[in-house]
Amino acid sequence: MEHSVTAIIFKPSRNEVLCIKRRDVSIWTLPGGLVDEGEELEEAVKREVLEETGLRIAVKRKIGEYTPIKVIKTVTHVYECFPEEGLPKCNDEVRAIGFYPINKLPQLFFLLHEHWIKDALADHAEVIKRQLTELTYWAIFKYALRHPIHVFRFFLSKWLNLPINS
Repeated sequence: MEHSVTAIIFKPSRNEVLCIKRRDVSIWTLPGGLVDEGEELEEAVKREVLEETGLRIAVKRKIGEYTPIKVIKTVTHVYECFPEEGLPKCNDEVRAIGFYPINKLPQLFFLLHEHWIKDALADHAEVIKRQLTELTYWAIFKYALRHPIHVFRFFLSKWLNLPINS
């Protein structure tokens, strides 16, 4: 089974979080990606953030480990992080980037990531370990009905490998 990492990068006050607008899917998300074979999870989150944002980060703690059901096939490890060095910048993976207030996230922000931000702010003593029940076929179908152009662009970008969102 594949593993991925996601970084919740807070400003020190924890009232703003770094969001990226992806080029391939054209929605707002938290930075992250797949873990390379043999790579340590914390190193993977640091590498993914550096690649996607240009920031060097400090990992504060692991928030959760979310296991897939049906729709996705990767276990996601979510970390709370803080910027250490550098300035956020766009690149070939990221169309827009910035810190946003927790209560005013950008439109078209990935719903699952909103849940993970709430998990981080809850300050659980233990690492959360649960299934990804929010991401179902029904949820994807409803999203497709509301945002057909985004789904079509995702299809062109991911499955046909066309640089539609460049």
